[in-house]
Amino acid sequence: MKNLIFILGATLFITTTAFSQKKWSLEECVNYAREKNLIIKQADINIESAEVDLKAARWSRLPNLSASSGFNYNFGRNIDPTTNDFVPTNAGFNTWNISSNMPIYSGGRIETSIEQARLTMQEANIRKQQTSNDVALDVVIAYLNILFENERLNNNRQQLALAQQNLDRMLKMIDAETAAPNDRYDLDAQVATNEQNVIASENNIAQALINLKNLLQIDPAEPFDIVRPTISIPPVDPTSYTFEEVYARSLETQPSVAADDLMLQRIEKNIDMAKATYLPTFGIGVGLSSNYSTLAKSVGGYTTKYIDQTVIIDNNPITVQFPSPEAVDVTNTPYFNQINQNLGLGAGVQLNIPIFSRGQKTTDIRQAELQVENTRLNIEQNRNNLKVTVQNAVADAKAAQKAYQASEKTLNALQVAYDNTNRRYELGAANNYELLESKNRLEQGTNNFSIAKFDYLFKLKVVDYYLGKPLKLD
Repeated sequence: MKNLIFILGATLFITTTAFSQKKWSLEECVNYAREKNLIIKQADINIESAEVDLKAARWSRLPNLSASSGFNYNFGRNIDPTTNDFVPTNAGFNTWNISSNMPIYSGGRIETSIEQARLTMQEANIRKQQTSNDVALDVVIAYLNILFENERLNNNRQQLALAQQNLDRMLKMIDAETAAPNDRYDLDAQVATNEQNVIASENNIAQALINLKNLLQIDPAEPFDIVRPTISIPPVDPTSYTFEEVYARSLETQPSVAADDLMLQRIEKNIDMAKATYLPTFGIGVGLSSNYSTLAKSVGGYTTKYIDQTVIIDNNPITVQFPSPEAVDVTNTPYFNQINQNLGLGAGVQLNIPIFSRGQKTTDIRQAELQVENTRLNIEQNRNNLKVTVQNAVADAKAAQKAYQASEKTLNALQVAYDNTNRRYELGAANNYELLESKNRLEQGTNNFSIAKFDYLFKLKVVDYYLGKPLKLD
């Protein structure tokens, strides 16, 4: 037993350790989110609900079957339902009824409801695809944000190392009495500032990881990390993109576009459903019933009994005997015998012809037509919103490319300027203020470059999203 507990504990430890050491790639994060994200699970519920409605619509073609039973106990004078005779005694009665009805013609209502349910299920499946794509894009954004904060952390660590290097050099100069002791204070402050920046970046990474875990439905306390590849800008020229090209492609790749078309078809069926109310309906039905009474008796046989009666003949009373049958061996009729004896079967047809509905049918048709018109307007608005979004995505990608190229040139110039100031400082031709000012500009330029690079990469991924390309890091 102890060995078993040890093995189980070791297995659990190894599994937990392996999970904590695992680093998630972007593809793994996207696939896991599509499986675990709560919004996607809600979409699965919508699909299952639509499937249930479709089954119910198809089952409406079949006959129904229902049964009922009741027991009453009456006091005083009652009618025995088995004989229809009045009896001056308390009695108990039990009834059974089984019935079935089947629609033969419904004016197209059943077929229309089945088609509506089928369209609803197709729409729910496609809406899930759109939800899954949206969640995938959110995961990509969160993943890139971690990589961005990680690059800023590396930049801040490099700036801290550079600041510490400048401070160490100053301390050596002070020890050699080639610089005044007060000259170190500005460099001390610079080191402290860079240390704060490192701490802030570490906190930002922790927060970005929490945001990604939230999308993946992973507990915030669970150990978690991602693969952190070196990010490079893909060799794509966004200036080659045109709005017309990306928008046309988005109409083909965005599931919401197809879902809207299915929604319109489904709502148009409401007009057919409303018009069907003008048509008659026809159905058939059958029923089986029986009953039981505590008063029911069974007679084993009859004997003849003579009863004396006085009659007047020629004004003289004469006693005459009349024969009368008398039941013998009378017993209570058993329950199932009564049920079998009292069985009754019935069948019938029902025709319903609508004649006048006080304008309700006309109102229902007009309301259905207005709903269709409103749906078309909503779909048109969705298309317009998609146009604006795509146009902004293309424009943002082109602008982000220019910002990235400009920030890269600026960073290169600031690096050359700092290297030059650093050499002049070593030769005594520049002071602490000039060195720190040059370093601060380089630090700001480095951060601006990281921001521009990841912003450009994100804008390219957004365009890829509307082009229907896989969301992955190149």
